[in-house]
Amino acid sequence: GPPEAKAAAVARLARAGDAHVLTALADIGRWVGIGAANLANVFNPRAIILGGYFTLLADWILPPAAVALVEGVLAPDAGGCTLTTSSLGFSAAARGGAIHVADQIISDAAMLDRRSRLPA
Repeated sequence: GPPEAKAAAVARLARAGDAHVLTALADIGRWVGIGAANLANVFNPRAIILGGYFTLLADWILPPAAVALVEGVLAPDAGGCTLTTSSLGFSAAARGGAIHVADQIISDAAMLDRRSRLPA
């Protein structure tokens, strides 16, 4: 099935208290937080916004991720970085990527002509 349905099924199991699912989501959350801490240490963002599956599973992933973020960032209070989920929907990242490509083409329409003349 579609990714949204798979994530919704995991969320249903988590809401039902499935111990294996809850343990897996907590572990995923911890690893997300470790990754977020690495990003925060390198780039010092004000926020890290998660999308896709994370929006449907945020209730179980964000708490351990937030703890791991604070523990892993060198600056106090995670350097002011917050970890949250997108409110723009499951496919926001894909739409954002498509918009970026469209913007590149619109800003340089000659790029289309150059690509059509490239050798195969």
